[in-house]
Amino acid sequence: MHSSTLGTWLIAIVRVLENQGHSVEKALFYAGIPLNILQHPQERVPLVAMKRLWHYVTEKTGDESLGLSVSQIVQPSTLGALGFAILASSSLRDVIKRLLRFGPLISNGALLEFKEGSPCKLIVDIESQKVRPADESIDAFMALFARKYRMLLAKNIDAIKLDLIRPTPKNSEPWQDFFNCPIRFNAPQNIFYFEGEALDIKLPFANQQLALQNDMILSEHLKELHQDKLTPRVYGMLVTALPSGVPYKMDIARKLNVGERTLQRQLEREGNSYKDILDQVRRDLAGHYLEHQNYTMSEIVFLLGFSSNSNFSRAFKRWFQMTPKEYKNSMLNDTRFNSD
Repeated sequence: MHSSTLGTWLIAIVRVLENQGHSVEKALFYAGIPLNILQHPQERVPLVAMKRLWHYVTEKTGDESLGLSVSQIVQPSTLGALGFAILASSSLRDVIKRLLRFGPLISNGALLEFKEGSPCKLIVDIESQKVRPADESIDAFMALFARKYRMLLAKNIDAIKLDLIRPTPKNSEPWQDFFNCPIRFNAPQNIFYFEGEALDIKLPFANQQLALQNDMILSEHLKELHQDKLTPRVYGMLVTALPSGVPYKMDIARKLNVGERTLQRQLEREGNSYKDILDQVRRDLAGHYLEHQNYTMSEIVFLLGFSSNSNFSRAFKRWFQMTPKEYKNSMLNDTRFNSD
């Protein structure tokens, strides 16, 4: 299963961009996200594409603390049934249990862990992921949890402290103002520390029946995420296989224990094809590799399973309307972010 994020997060990011008068269409094009996904926010967006969008919007707005701004736009409805289940939870302990169980529905690009103690720790593990989420997305999650923590307890209670892997921002005041606790940047892990006594305080909006109804909906969604759709499974297999060459469709079908025609029909029902998924994987990874300046062009061509530099360059120009060299220079000079 490849790393992806629920499209409703996209709505919150886009709203910040719109509020500052920037082009949403250009932002989504840069990230490789179809514009029509705004009409279908329950669709999932590949993590690599969301990471590019976070990067673009941060540069465009000049707002290092973008994640904090986005978190304040997110409402319970943004998180769907999980948002309503959290509101109806009986305690903070129940909230955390639901986050651990159903968090992958919002994003499976990080692993949530909880350690009870003095203090308690909610850990957002990104080190075990093939593609690390954007720093801004971790800021947004931590800020959202802090908001819910205060709101659910109906008390002005802040975290004890906060650890963030992200580099120290040029101006850390927005973080200090928002979290109102000691913050350590460049930390080895992302950790929200809080008092254990808060875990079992009865929450003011507790409604066990409503919470369980939403749990049932979430359980069905979780099954769909892990089992039913072949598109994310094919995507993930291609990411793994590409450095060894482009696998034949029959090879992927065999690994999935289905026939080649069955694979083709199922992908068509999901609005995809093997060729389209392969193209999307290559596009996503090409942008990701070029944004990390430690890859040479020959290494990227190899990692994406292209037979030659020229074939890769032609495909890249079709994806981004510029050459790989121009794209790399634009990332170095930020020229793309300074022209609307």
